[in-house]
Order: sequence, then structure tokens, then C-alpha cells
Amino acid sequence: MAYLAGNHGNLTEEQVHCSICLDVFTNPVSIPCGHNFCRCCILDYWKTTALFQCPMCKKTFFKRPDISINTVLREIAEQFKDIRVSNAERLQQQELKEERDLQKKMEEQKKKEEEQKKMEREMKKKEQQELVQKQQKLLQELRLKQEMQKLQLPQLQRTTSQEPEKPIEGKPEGEPEEPPADAPPSPPHSPWGEVSCDVCMGDRMKAVKSCLVCLTSYCEEHIKNHNTRFTKHKLIEPVTNLEERMCPKHERLLELFCKKDHICVCVLCTETDHRAHFTVPVEREWTDKKAQLKKTEIDVQQMIQERLKKMEEIKHSVELNKSSAQREIEDSMQVFQELIRSIQRTQAELVLAIEEKQRETERWSQGLIGELEQEITELQRRNTDLEHLSRTEDHIHFLQSFPALCTPPATKDWSGTRVHTEVCVGIIRRAVSKLEETLSEEIDKLVDSGKFFNKGPICVISLTITVFPNLSFSANC
Repeated sequence: MAYLAGNHGNLTEEQVHCSICLDVFTNPVSIPCGHNFCRCCILDYWKTTALFQCPMCKKTFFKRPDISINTVLREIAEQFKDIRVSNAERLQQQELKEERDLQKKMEEQKKKEEEQKKMEREMKKKEQQELVQKQQKLLQELRLKQEMQKLQLPQLQRTTSQEPEKPIEGKPEGEPEEPPADAPPSPPHSPWGEVSCDVCMGDRMKAVKSCLVCLTSYCEEHIKNHNTRFTKHKLIEPVTNLEERMCPKHERLLELFCKKDHICVCVLCTETDHRAHFTVPVEREWTDKKAQLKKTEIDVQQMIQERLKKMEEIKHSVELNKSSAQREIEDSMQVFQELIRSIQRTQAELVLAIEEKQRETERWSQGLIGELEQEITELQRRNTDLEHLSRTEDHIHFLQSFPALCTPPATKDWSGTRVHTEVCVGIIRRAVSKLEETLSEEIDKLVDSGKFFNKGPICVISLTITVFPNLSFSANC
């Protein structure tokens, strides 16, 4: 807060603020009520109102007051503006200094961070070198293990060849078949989800095929040996859950689908638990279910499109409602501003009429008072003469003056003269009636424009009661 020391004590900046623009005075002027405002602010304010009144005390002037710039107040305001400019410059210099200090600290901190990062990079480089050395040692050990395992591979293949082969009808030998429809989807070939070869020892290679007969996944090198020896085994894309494609009860391949129980079964299951059930190959059920899934997908897409369309309709309705509300707000502001101006104009006319009536009554009353004062003076003079005559001892003078003084002076009969105190009765009612006509005209305009429902006098009276809540209407108003 800015202070200004002078002969009249300390002045604060708020004391030289214009109550309209809330800033220091610019060309301050004083109006008759004693309040001060910026010249442009008070002139603009009077342009927006129907009456010339003070924004602070609401005192009304019937004509625009003559205003002139208050030079003393302007000089004080200019001094405060100079103080504000100097304070702003000092604050700006202080901020620049703080910014330079902060920038210097940030540069020092950045240098420290670069040195620290450099040391960390050197340490990481050393650790990587040590890690590479360890990996080289491990690779050498793994190569030795792989050579030993290759020597044991022929014995493993002889053991596998003793298992019974299962011919697959409808497929040429050696050709890999598609996985069953009920089998879960193959995992994505990603570094964290890829299938490894079950035959590789040590570092396992990536599997390229899985055998449903051997329940084993093979890499590119081992699948060649497998296809050479077992040409009729069923191959699928590499998966990790090969056991789930076998019947847990009979340990046979799940090749059929039970329509009654909705599960995949093997050939032996159709002779035991599912003897009387209708079964189909999993490939056929996969085709049917895929067509059903396609239909469901189309229905879901159609539902999505319908909801997107409905969402667009709602958004469009919201936009229309928003524009309509904005338009109604603007129209209501215009209508009520016109009503407010009409009320203020009617109030000003009412005040002028009442004051003129009161002045007329005062003039008439002053005339009556003047006539009464003249008669009182005449009567007091007659009373003095009568007193003097009553005290005289001159009989001749008494008898000569008695006829003239005994007759009462000519005066006016004041018994029926009175000043009415309720001369303004009915003025307010006539002003409100005129205002009611104005409101009726505005309502008719709204009805003609289709923005208001015409409800006749009831609407006018209700609107008048809204504007004047304390106003009561009589039957003959």
C-alpha cells in the first residue's frame, strides 16, 4: 500500500481511488454532493442511466451538474502514480536480480550434475566390462554342456519313436494341420511370451511348431528331425499349453465337440460319458461359432453406431439449447433494461409532480398568511385605539370617536378557509397506472414476437406485483 506524507497527514492510495474504475483518479472532478470521480468515468456513468445521480450516495440531480477538474486532487493523484511507477521499477530490478541469481545457481547445479553423470558413466562402463567377461565365461560353459547333450540326443529320439503314431484322415502326410477350434489362441511372439524349444539343452531356441502327439515344441533345427521320423503327427503353431489339448481322462487328442454339454471331447469320450450325445468335429464347430461371432460383432458395431448417432444428437441438442438460452438471456436483459428505464423515468416524473404540487400549495398558503397578517395588523391598531379611548376622561372626544371605533373593521370570513394536507393523493396511483400501461405494451410486444404467452390482465398484474411487491391494488384503481 502506497503512502504520501504531506501537511494533512499520511494519505493512502485508496483515498484517491475512483469508486467507478477503482483506480487512481485521472482528471478528478467534484459533483455537488461532494463526491469525486474521474471525469470520463462519471460522464460515461450518466450516459448509461436515465437520471443524473451520484453513484455513491444516489442523490439525484434534475439536470447534469457543471463539473470542473479538481487541480489539487489531480496533483495528489499524479504523485501517487509516480510512486507506483517507481515501486514497479524497483520491483522489476529486484526480480531481475533474483532471476540472475537463480540462473547462476542453476548453472552451478547443472555443472555438478554433469560431473556426477560423468562419474556414473565411467562406473557403468566398468560394470559392463565386468559383465561381458562373466557372460563370455558362461557362454563357454554352455557350449560345453550343449556338446554333451547332443551326444545324449540319439538315445532320447529312440525313446520317443516307441510311442504309437496316430494317422490323421483327410490330410496328407507331413503337412502341419490347423489347431482345434477350442484350443486357446497362440501367445504373441514377443520377447516375454515366446515359446521355447523343449528339446534344446542350455540356451533354448525359439520354437516354430508344436506337436499334438508328442506334446512337445520344436525349434527350426529339431523340427526337421521330427518330421523325418514322424510324418503323420499333427503340428500346430507353437503354444505353451499343449496339455490342455489332451483329454484329461483318456489322454487322447480333443478332436470332437459335444453339442449337449458344450465341451471338447476325444474319440473315447463318445463311447463312454458322451455315448448318446451329438458330437461334431471341432473344425466344423469352430466354423459355426466363428459365423455366430461375426454376427455378434456386426450387432455390436451397429449398437455402437446407434449410440454414436444418439450421442451426436444429444450434443447437437445441447448446442441448440445453449444458443437458445443465450438468446433468451439477451432478450430478457433488453426487456428488463427497458422496464427499468421506464420505472426510473416514471419515478422522476412522479417526484417532479409532487414537488411542483407542494410548491404550489406553499405559494397559496403564503398568500393566505399575508392576508391574515394584514388583517391582524389592522385589528391590533383598532384594539390600541379602543384601549386609548377607554382610558380617556375627555367626554366630548369619547363621544365623537365612539361611533367610528365601535363599528368593526371590514374583514374576510376565514371560517371556511383551510389548507388540504393530502394534495398529493392519487398522484402515485396515476403514475403506477401509467407504468402499468407501459408494461402492457411491452407484454404485447413479447406476445406478438411469440416469446410470451398472452394471459391478459392477470399477467400484467402479476408482473406489476413482481416489480412492486409492496404495492396494493384497490377495486377502483
